[in-house]
Amino acid sequence: MGTFGTYCGTLDVLYQAQIMGTQLKYFDDAIFANYIKDTMIPMAEGFVNTKCGYSFGTPSFGTLNIDGNGKSFLMLPVSFNPAIGFAAGSIDSTAITMANLKTYGRHVKLTSGIFTDGEQNVVLYGSYGYLDGHRAAIIPGDIQMVTARLCTNVISDMNRRHMLPDVFMNLFGDRKQAQGSTFHALFASPKIFSPYLKETLEPYRVRWVEVG
Repeated sequence: MGTFGTYCGTLDVLYQAQIMGTQLKYFDDAIFANYIKDTMIPMAEGFVNTKCGYSFGTPSFGTLNIDGNGKSFLMLPVSFNPAIGFAAGSIDSTAITMANLKTYGRHVKLTSGIFTDGEQNVVLYGSYGYLDGHRAAIIPGDIQMVTARLCTNVISDMNRRHMLPDVFMNLFGDRKQAQGSTFHALFASPKIFSPYLKETLEPYRVRWVEVG
C-alpha cells in the first residue's frame, strides 16, 4: 500500500502549476520535472498519509491476526484500511460463517456472536484498498487532487520567492503603489495546505472512535 509516485503524475502538477523550470532559479525544465517526480510528489504523498493516518496505494490481500474484544464489532488495524472484504476467518480457531461477517471499511461486525476476548485469537483473510465502481484498483480522485495541489502550491510559492526581488524594487520606486493593496499582498505567503484541501481529506482520516 502507498507506493510513492502513484498518487499523481508529474504532468498533473506541471499542467496545474503553469510554471516551467526555466522560470525558476537553478532549474531547467528536465531537472525541474525530475525534482517534482522524485522529491516533491513523494513528500506530498507522505504529508497526505500523515494527515489521514494511513497510506494509499494498490489494493492488497493479507491475513490479519487481531485481539478479540468481547464485542460484536472489531476495529481493523490502520494498515488494513479500508477493508474491501474477507473470504475466510476464525475466532479461537473456530471458522466464522462469512455470511455473518459484515465489512464497513474500518471495522467489521458479526451479526451473530461476538469476537471473544483473547490475544491474536481473531484471524481474517481478505483484501484492502480502494476500488472504483467496476471494482478496479484506484487511487481516490480526491487524494490525487490534493497531492497535485500541494505540489502546485509549493511551486507557486517558489515562483513568488524568485520574483519578489524585482517586484520589490519596482514597488519601492513608487511610494504611492507601495502603500496600496498590491504591496501588502506580497507579504501574504501562500497557504500550501489550504482549508479546502483540509476539508477534502477529512473523510479519509482515521479516527479511533468506538461505536456501541
